[in-house]
Amino acid sequence: MGSNPICAIRPRSESLGLFSLQRCYVGKKVKRAIYLALELLFLIFFVPGNSLTPQMVKDRKLEMIVDGWHFALTRWEVSAIYEKLETAVERPQKHLTPEESRRLVVEYVQTAQKIGQLEGEITKDYALGDSKSLEKARELQAEVSRLRAVQARRRPTVEAILQRMISDTMESEHLGMFGKVFPPVEFHFTETPKYLVISPRNKIEMIKGITLKPDIPVSVQDKMERTIHDTLDWSALVDGLGGFSLYPTMVTDQADLNWIMSTIAHEWTHNYMAFHPLGWHYYDNQDMHTINETVADIVGNEIGRKTMKKYFPQLLPPPPSPFPPPPSPRPKFDFNQEMRKTYLHVVELLKANKIDEAERYMEERRKVFVAHGYYIRKLNQAYFAFHGSYAAGPGAISPIGPKLQELRALSPSLAFFVHTVQGFKNPKDLDRALQKLRRREEARGGARPGYACGASPAASAYAR
Repeated sequence: MGSNPICAIRPRSESLGLFSLQRCYVGKKVKRAIYLALELLFLIFFVPGNSLTPQMVKDRKLEMIVDGWHFALTRWEVSAIYEKLETAVERPQKHLTPEESRRLVVEYVQTAQKIGQLEGEITKDYALGDSKSLEKARELQAEVSRLRAVQARRRPTVEAILQRMISDTMESEHLGMFGKVFPPVEFHFTETPKYLVISPRNKIEMIKGITLKPDIPVSVQDKMERTIHDTLDWSALVDGLGGFSLYPTMVTDQADLNWIMSTIAHEWTHNYMAFHPLGWHYYDNQDMHTINETVADIVGNEIGRKTMKKYFPQLLPPPPSPFPPPPSPRPKFDFNQEMRKTYLHVVELLKANKIDEAERYMEERRKVFVAHGYYIRKLNQAYFAFHGSYAAGPGAISPIGPKLQELRALSPSLAFFVHTVQGFKNPKDLDRALQKLRRREEARGGARPGYACGASPAASAYAR
């Protein structure tokens, strides 16, 4: 759009400034809405009927619904690449000893977690609304601003340190191409965008995904989902992301270091697979989507754990036991089991074309989960399409997760596993590769190589 002269003026008067900003914002929103509406009318009345498909009309309507909340990926990408080039030239980590590097990483992560806790307290104080709480919130906000300034100064250095640590682990595992870790491990700590997931109402399948601004209010998310449901006959969910595989990749820093390590490696795996058939076929169907995400989970978890063991052994959680745990009292409410039961019943209802009944059932079940302390905002087809993509976790429904885990267990190395899956073009390739390795093990008559890997928070299909 052309520049708006109102936007270019910043009056001295505070009230006039607010007025101008409001005019600028409303003006842009109105012009954009008019443009989209005229474009839709043009498509309907002037494009030949055999050229205009119902899908084209629905796509334009979807654009109108999300207008104003798109995340500016290109702008973020340009800014992140510029900062990475700057860091590559300055190499701020070069003067640090290994011990100083490790200490800086731990301090950064602890400060990020503290910021998250303070922001939670601020939200609570504003909700209370009394004068004492509001005063406390202002004091906490000042502390958050101070800590964010500290984090901004040391963030590029911490990113460079973590990139080197993970790259070293990948090199020792012979991952990458041309004898090098390629693409290079590059990530950026940032507030990740929200993600709008679209699924048909008559089946569970992610058919669209749109990145939205991270600060989109919950009320707007809910309205957007309802509008898409009512006007486009799609199931919709706006959810958060722990990472996003641009280049450099996005990773949130308000998590523990184990999760951060596995997520950096998870997102790198997506970048790597972009050069291979598995990544090229990511959007073919729900199964290929699930294979891609589960492979990234397996690689991310294993690389993350090995990196933690090498550099931060004191922060590494204990490895999964090879022996079954002793029997323990059954929990009164087993989240994974209850969600699995919910999913299976929904699938049966959708197969019988009982769509409205399935949606009423999911809402009833959502209330049950909330009553047991699992605050799921929306439970629908899009929820299962999104969370079911991570098939390596204990709550997963898809058989793809166990198949890929067995494939990793039968693989002599992580590099062998990666080189095997990178050529997959459809789910049948997974079955063929698994059968081949099973036959090889049977012919050798030896014990299968062991494989254990801790699950990351993103790995559990329904534990977010």
